[in-house]
Amino acid sequence: MNPDGMPLHRQEISTTHPRLAYLGIEFQRSFSSNTLRGVHRDARFVAGALKQQLTR
Repeated sequence: MNPDGMPLHRQEISTTHPRLAYLGIEFQRSFSSNTLRGVHRDARFVAGALKQQLTR
């Protein structure tokens, strides 16, 4: 966590814990990342990124 209590990540993928991803963080990838309207786009990206990590 950073000093503000937010998780450390790069494009939703944790930089401190392997195979961990975050969703619903404000302004994560877009203005609507923390809403039901926008989190699905972030989830699609995270699913692909985690799949790549698991197949390495």
